[in-house]
Amino acid sequence: MAPPLSSHAEYYLSGKSAPFVRGHRVVGGMAHLIETAQPAGDASGPPLSDLVLVQALSSGFSHRTDLGAGRFHATSAADDLFLIPPETPTRIVVDDPHVLRILSVPKTEVAAALPELADATGRVDFGELHAAPFRDDGIARLLDRIWHEAERDDSAGRLFQESAIVTLLAALACRARDVKPRAARGGLAGWQVKRVKEYIRANLARNISLAELAGLVDLSSYHFCRAFRASTGMAPHRWQIAERVLKAEELLRDTELGIGEVILEKDFWVCWT
Repeated sequence: MAPPLSSHAEYYLSGKSAPFVRGHRVVGGMAHLIETAQPAGDASGPPLSDLVLVQALSSGFSHRTDLGAGRFHATSAADDLFLIPPETPTRIVVDDPHVLRILSVPKTEVAAALPELADATGRVDFGELHAAPFRDDGIARLLDRIWHEAERDDSAGRLFQESAIVTLLAALACRARDVKPRAARGGLAGWQVKRVKEYIRANLARNISLAELAGLVDLSSYHFCRAFRASTGMAPHRWQIAERVLKAEELLRDTELGIGEVILEKDFWVCWT
């Protein structure tokens, strides 16, 4: 079995898309920029460790896309932007040939640039920017400049590249801050909330992984966690704890069990590590 790919650049340069790559540049010693002329077809990808910003360089290509926050159907124009979160599989089917520029930045570098926005796992949430294409002339022109400066092997070029990546990440964060969440994407649908809650209640005796819960409603772990919190006001892990507490209260109220026995009851006690 082949070892797992560690980065988006590695995936693109060694995988099915490799024949279509027409340019590759390392930016600031840690990020990668790739230009690719892709044919129509399935462009879905596996979960990888980078934040990925895609810039359309051609116009008029139709696609059905899910970047982990729900599916959308669009016909893109040059300079449309798409933001793929780390560790998120994508589902993309494109109806027409298209040209893209793709910037990938390691998740650790994103968290280092924006520490106040990173969660406990080191992930930075750019909110609605993951849910649909968007346009930002400043970000598009900065990507153009980074591409050209990445050709230069001198101290000024390297300094520009490093600072430009930080500037670009800050611009994305500002853009995400100013975009109002759409109500339809603010949380889970009613049937999704019901399914997840019922599953948690039926499995109180074990720890349920975030990936397992996300799979119940066909979302990435990243977007499921955010949507579940938006719908319930509580993270999935905290919801599981709350359900166990309710179960304990029920056992104390309706049975002859003492507190010590309730703690040992198989439907309540799970060791959290």
